[in-house]
Amino acid sequence: MRLSRLLLASSCAAVLLALTACSHGSGSLSQAPKSPAASSSTAKSTANSAAKLVPLPAPTTNERLALALDHLGARHGPRGEVLTLSSEHLGSGRAKLQSSVASELQQVVDVLHDYPKADVLIEGYTDNRGSKRIDDRLSLGHAETVKQALIKDGLEATRLSTRGLGPDDPIADNHTRAGREQNRRVQLVFSDSSGNFVPVGKSGTSS
Repeated sequence: MRLSRLLLASSCAAVLLALTACSHGSGSLSQAPKSPAASSSTAKSTANSAAKLVPLPAPTTNERLALALDHLGARHGPRGEVLTLSSEHLGSGRAKLQSSVASELQQVVDVLHDYPKADVLIEGYTDNRGSKRIDDRLSLGHAETVKQALIKDGLEATRLSTRGLGPDDPIADNHTRAGREQNRRVQLVFSDSSGNFVPVGKSGTSS
C-alpha cells in the first residue's frame, strides 16, 4: 500500500513538471524575435512615411502678392490680378468716394507697402449711352478719383497710372439697366512684385 502511494505521488510530480515545461515553452515562443522579412517590411513602411512628409516649396514673392490681393477681392485673369470697383460708389467726375470703397483702397495700400516695386494701372469705364468723347473723359475722372485716394492713403504717385476707356470692353449687356451698371466701373490692374504688367493692346484717354 505504501508503495502504491509512492508511485502515485511520483506520477503526479511528473505530470506537473510536464505542464510547467509546456507553459515556459509557449511563453518563449510568443516572445521570439521578429523574422528578418518582418523587420525589412517595417523599415520600408517607416521610409515611405518619411518620404511623404517632405515640405512643399515656399510660395514665391509673386504668389504671396497674388494671394494677398485675392483676399481683398481681386480676381486672377489673363491680365493678372484685377480688382473691380463699381462706379456707383464713385459718383461722377472727381466726387468723394464712399466709405466702403475708401476702406477697400486703404487695404490695397497696406498690401502694396510690402511690395515696393509693384505698380497699379487704374482704368475707368462707362456704359455706351453717351458720346465716346464725353465717356472717355468721364471714365478718366473716375480713375483719377481712385488714384488720388490711393495717394492720400500713402501710395507713391509714381506707382500709379490711369486710363479712361469709356464704353470699351463691356463686361455686360448695355441694353439692360443691370448690364449698364456693371459696365460703369473702375478696374485696378496690378503688376507683379517686380513691376511687370501683362501686355495689353488697349487705347484710351490716359494721364
